[in-house]
Amino acid sequence: MTQPNTPINRRQGRIEMIKRILATQEVGTQDELIAELARAGHATTQATLSRDMKQLKVVKVRNGSGRYVYMLPVRTELYRRVPDRPTALPQALARVGVTSVHFAGQLAVVRTRPGHAARVAYEVDALGTTDFLGSIAGDDTVFVALADGVPPHAAMDRLVDALGQS
Repeated sequence: MTQPNTPINRRQGRIEMIKRILATQEVGTQDELIAELARAGHATTQATLSRDMKQLKVVKVRNGSGRYVYMLPVRTELYRRVPDRPTALPQALARVGVTSVHFAGQLAVVRTRPGHAARVAYEVDALGTTDFLGSIAGDDTVFVALADGVPPHAAMDRLVDALGQS
């Protein structure tokens, strides 16, 4: 027996289709997403789509070719608010998406908002200082290898130099 086409069932079907579209295609605007949904048999309005995207915690990030596209979060816990920490992050770092910097030996672990790590790593590598040996970026984390003997406060100053100008 099939379930009736109730608003709840239509909404759930539309939500699942949004997930499928965003997981398989690069969609840069809500108009593009509305068109894709319509092709899949889920006609909707921009206001409804906006509410659905908010519920799904959809984010807009820059893809490899520089175009901004919508993506589903991998881990939704990244989007909850966290209270200010006692040691404030320099504003220059927060402006470019850095959420925290921790040091362990000669390694700096730089946490960013989702989708910002590649840019942070690029800026660190482009600085051309001998204080940093190199970096590795994921989606929201950058590992920066510090040269031998570089203290954390000097590395933090260099990070501010690298990212404060961008």
